[in-house]
Amino acid sequence: MPKAKYKCSRCDRTFSMPAHLARHRNTIHGMGARKKKTKGKVGRPKATSAKRLGRPKVRVARTGATTGLGTPRFIGEMKAYQDALLTQRASLDAQIDAVGRAMTEIGLATTATRRITKKRAKPRIKARVKARVKRIAEAKGRAGGKTRTGSLRDYIGRVLKQRTKPMSPAEIGTSVVKAGFKTKAKDITKAVSNTIPKMSNVKKVGFGKYKVG
Repeated sequence: MPKAKYKCSRCDRTFSMPAHLARHRNTIHGMGARKKKTKGKVGRPKATSAKRLGRPKVRVARTGATTGLGTPRFIGEMKAYQDALLTQRASLDAQIDAVGRAMTEIGLATTATRRITKKRAKPRIKARVKARVKRIAEAKGRAGGKTRTGSLRDYIGRVLKQRTKPMSPAEIGTSVVKAGFKTKAKDITKAVSNTIPKMSNVKKVGFGKYKVG
């Protein structure tokens, strides 16, 4: 090993390299070179000073709209969105117009078809109306202005002609059934009450009494 060449002036320790001696003197004896004091502070202040001054925690740069950094980008995005909406509106307007034209054409075609159908269907409608009137007349016993034989009117007229005293609808209904009138009605009295006002040869006498007159 090499012999020690460097000796400390404060103690008896020796070192083989000058760097080791300098470190020893600085650490043990505090004999290192002192830094010169500068007038005033140079450089950026420490973070602790900013914390003491109460610097806000929120970074203003993140609010792009307030600083103006993000405003152009935001306006650009809104403009693009507006253009997209306008394009969609134009497409929808075109579709709405097409649907309206189609509906108009269909409506015109339907109207023309109805007119043609009405012209062709007039004879059929007249025939149907005549048949319906005839069926109603037969049901009411008015075919040819005469009472249909075997109808409820016919039986009511027969029963009232056989009796000299006025009869109530209940008595007429009972007499009609006894006379052989066949009906599916559950309430014959109600059927008689509805039929009597339609008979011109039957008159009401007193309260709820009828006779032929």
